[in-house]
Amino acid sequence: MLGCPGLEWAASGGMALTGHASGLPVLSPAPAFGLLTLVLHELAVATSAVGTVVRANPAEVVSGRAGLAGFTRRGQSRLAGPHGCCGPLLAGAP
Repeated sequence: MLGCPGLEWAASGGMALTGHASGLPVLSPAPAFGLLTLVLHELAVATSAVGTVVRANPAEVVSGRAGLAGFTRRGQSRLAGPHGCCGPLLAGAP
């Protein structure tokens, strides 16, 4: 990645999905994106130790489905699953 959570957040496409529709994109989730990058790296390391490496692109995890669905910034609205959980995280849930 680029080494800067803010630039990584912008490059992921997530920034294009945050903020008011009539305003500028929001940088605030950038630190969380940096943490997600670290977590996904640790996932790859841990799964490598058991024989099957699982790699996930943080940009695709955060904004891949939203981008494919054509979602854009809509201010106070947000994508959420049941109980306020993040929808993309529930994609594989039963």
